[in-house]
Amino acid sequence: MVVDVSVEVAILARLHGIPVLTAVLPGSRGDYTHQLGFRLSSAILGFWPESAEGIVSGIPEDSEHKFHALGGLSRFPTLEVSSDARGDKRGPADDAFSIVVLNGAGGGALSDDLPHVLTQEFPTAEVTVLGGSNGMWVEDPWPIVRDAAVVVTAAGQNSIAEVAASRTPAVVIAHPRPYDEQNWMLEVLVRGPWPVIAGPDDSNAADWAQAIAEALRLDGSRWSTWCDGKTLERFSNLVLRYAADVCKGER
Repeated sequence: MVVDVSVEVAILARLHGIPVLTAVLPGSRGDYTHQLGFRLSSAILGFWPESAEGIVSGIPEDSEHKFHALGGLSRFPTLEVSSDARGDKRGPADDAFSIVVLNGAGGGALSDDLPHVLTQEFPTAEVTVLGGSNGMWVEDPWPIVRDAAVVVTAAGQNSIAEVAASRTPAVVIAHPRPYDEQNWMLEVLVRGPWPVIAGPDDSNAADWAQAIAEALRLDGSRWSTWCDGKTLERFSNLVLRYAADVCKGER
């Protein structure tokens, strides 16, 4: 059984004699419950690249060999964008370009004042708010995210993977989450080679203008090492390999 985060479900499966592959989230996971889940799992799966070092802590030393970093997993296909083509999403500074504010439904949202601030600072930009309490909910957000010059988003794994697949530079905010999940994610993103700027903590117009301007100068093709489009293949192969071993009585 593949278990998404839940230690309770992992324990239930193991009590029924079913081997478990467990997904782990970023953050500080050194508490007893997580440690128990790691130890009873046949494999521990992280949906980020191997180069995202320091994104999670707390995997016991006797379980570290079971960890597999598979890469970011997006529901959308990855774009192949070269560094030479990054200007396709935007023109010169005085031309119109698209800023997308990407919210979710998982608790917490970017400031309601932010779209007004961005419009004020970038009057030629098209500012689109997706999700949240005041944004649009569309059946397919992919074309909007894909065509943006900059995406402003939270540091959740799904949001980051889909922005990465679109090869769009991002301004990222860490929302409060258990185990500091988004803070750890954001720290790794800004420390690494990925096209990410940490967003301001408030709605100060000058700070946001600087953050967006810096993001516009980043090379979106650098997302290719976070989300390379092969994560699902690696994940499927891993599951099939463990399933085959179970059938042969080796696990």
